Amino acid sequence: MQRLTLFCKRLLALFVDCIVLTTMNGVLQPLLMIGYLIAASPNPGGDARNGALVSLLLGGQLVPAFVYFWLFHACRWHATPGKLLMGIELREAGSRPLTTRAIAKRSLYALLTLLSAGLGYVWALFDRRGLALHDHLGASVVVRRGVDATFAVPAASLAPSATILIVLASYVLYAVAVIPCALVISLVLR
Repeated sequence: MQRLTLFCKRLLALFVDCIVLTTMNGVLQPLLMIGYLIAASPNPGGDARNGALVSLLLGGQLVPAFVYFWLFHACRWHATPGKLLMGIELREAGSRPLTTRAIAKRSLYALLTLLSAGLGYVWALFDRRGLALHDHLGASVVVRRGVDATFAVPAASLAPSATILIVLASYVLYAVAVIPCALVISLVLR
C-alpha cells in the first residue's frame, strides 16, 4: 500500500511538472518556430524541411525538460515543484543527496523512460521497492521529504545487459510512437 501511495505521489508530481514544462514550452516553441522559419525561408525544402521542423520541435521540448529536472533536483530541495507539492524528494540510494553529475545522468534516464511511453514509470508498480527504471539506472530513490532512504539497494541493481535491452526496447517503442506522428505532421505541413 505504501508503494502505491508513493507511486501516486510521483505520478501527480510528474503531472504538475508537465504542466510547468508545457507552460515553459508554450513560450519557447513559437520562438523556435520563428527562428526555424527565418533560417529555412530561402530554401523551400519539402520533406527534408518538414523532418527538420519535427526534429527541432522535439528537441525544443526535450532539452528544456532535461534542464528543468536536472536543475531542480540539483538545488537544495532535491525536488521539482511537483515533488515539493507532493512532499517527496530525490536522494541517493544511501540517503545522501546525489551529485550534480549523477543527477544529470538520472535526468537523462528519466527522459528515456518517459519517451518509452512511460514504461519506466510503470516499472515502479511492479518493483518490490517501488523504484522506477531511472531510479535503478541512476542509483537513486524518491522518498517522503525528511525520511531516510537507506532502505534502498544502492547502485547497479540491474545487470548491464538488462539495462541495455531495456533502453533499446525504449527506443523501439519511441520510434513506433514518433514515426507515425512525424508522418502525419509531414503530410499536414505539405
